Amino acid sequence: MRRLSTFQNEKAAKTFGAYLYTQGITNEVRPLNEEPWAVWIHAESDLEKAHDLLEQYEKEPNDPKYKAAWDQAQILLKQEQKAQAEELKKHINLRKQLAQRQALRLGRVTLILIAFSVLVAVMTKLGEDHNVVRHFTIVNYKQQGEYISWNLARDLQSGQLWRLVTPIFVHFGFLHLLFNMWWLKDLGSVIENRQSSLFLLVMVLVIAVVSNVAQL
Repeated sequence: MRRLSTFQNEKAAKTFGAYLYTQGITNEVRPLNEEPWAVWIHAESDLEKAHDLLEQYEKEPNDPKYKAAWDQAQILLKQEQKAQAEELKKHINLRKQLAQRQALRLGRVTLILIAFSVLVAVMTKLGEDHNVVRHFTIVNYKQQGEYISWNLARDLQSGQLWRLVTPIFVHFGFLHLLFNMWWLKDLGSVIENRQSSLFLLVMVLVIAVVSNVAQL
């Protein structure tokens, strides 16, 4: 913030400050210890334009446009204050929404899904133990050299229906598990709180079966 000029009386300083404000130059008018009143410019980039306007003002300080600028500045100031109040209200509402989101209780189904995912991650060593991973994949595949083979119909007929769902619990690497569980905690809890635990369970089962079969 830079000082533009000083004035001998408050009215002149505030009138010119108001005129600057109507010209898009934000400023501050306040008294000094040694000199009566000073006009300070907020932005360094506005100084040159402010100096030009000051020269014009000093030549014709009684020009009606300066008095009109005072009334216009008051209107602009009220509009700005109103806009700031609305913006503050938006921030407060956002904070309330975030607080409500944080206050959501962790749903039972969400907790079970997270717990089972972590358990499978431990059992499979985050997907590195393929012998264990094979129990959770949609098919019990067999590796033959560079190829793998499977028989989905045989697995389902033998009663291994869980394979249609269990692939969703397999995670490869810590970050894969961390981010999935993070999203599951937030979204799962929201769905359980706004809908129901049964709704979330059915939704997860349907999405799991459809996506796993499509991926296969």
